[in-house]
Amino acid sequence: TFAASTDRVTVGKTTYDAFKVAFRDHKTGDDRVEIDYWFVQGIGMVKQRVRAKNHEILLELEKVEKK
Repeated sequence: TFAASTDRVTVGKTTYDAFKVAFRDHKTGDDRVEIDYWFVQGIGMVKQRVRAKNHEILLELEKVEKK
């Protein structure tokens, strides 16, 4: 199941108003998977979190270079 919402997310020292997309399967225990994405207007994806079994993978934007 996918859900979308607005959210405030902190990446590094910066807090953004973001659009969050969350995926949840409806399995239990070790088979459960959760994936969250945060997108910021004018930047793109700034954070991704994946949880599966006993593992969590977190990807975060390191810097934004303005032209």
